[in-house]
Amino acid sequence: VDAFGTGVKSEAFLAGLDHAGKAQWRRPLLAAGLPNAVAVNAAQEIVVLASYLPDLETVSPFFSSDSIYLGKFMANGTPIFEKELKFDSGIRFYAMALGADGSIWAGGAKTEEFPNEAVAIAKYDANGTQLLLKTFSCDGSCYINDMTVTPKGDVVFCGSFNSTFNLGGEELSTQAMLGSSRMYNGFVGRFDSTGKHVWSQRFGGPIFD
Repeated sequence: VDAFGTGVKSEAFLAGLDHAGKAQWRRPLLAAGLPNAVAVNAAQEIVVLASYLPDLETVSPFFSSDSIYLGKFMANGTPIFEKELKFDSGIRFYAMALGADGSIWAGGAKTEEFPNEAVAIAKYDANGTQLLLKTFSCDGSCYINDMTVTPKGDVVFCGSFNSTFNLGGEELSTQAMLGSSRMYNGFVGRFDSTGKHVWSQRFGGPIFD
């Protein structure tokens, strides 16, 4: 690719493959770190979520930023938009899901006072405009790592936590312990299309999940 900036050694990229695995097109994502999530909506538009790192000389999974890259592309790789989503501090999105109405949901974690972090979940419209952002603090580590959107528009998400926290229902506490240290259990939650809590629960055993 001849589109790299001066001094840049590598870039994240997006590619379209046919059913035989042959590349039909390729496009460098000049402002992105390595993507955390890629999804395709009913219109065959491609949405990409990554750390926003426009000046990175070498792409690496170990680099993140306080901004998020959100890109949307046509089925042939032509960009619809590429934008920076700015946050006050350390939000990282690991998961994304698309609604039938074109909405974009993202989930991950927000860094708080070390070593604590909060669950973070956000919703954007089809143009990448933020509709909601919610965080849920916990007294340890907790984050979303996968999500989906139901046909009626509810978002269902799951993740890991080694702490106690509340998504809007009953308090969730890990049952996994190693000596006096709390270990990871899983959690799953469901919010409606407006971000209102529907239900949430913990799962996993006393050792590690």
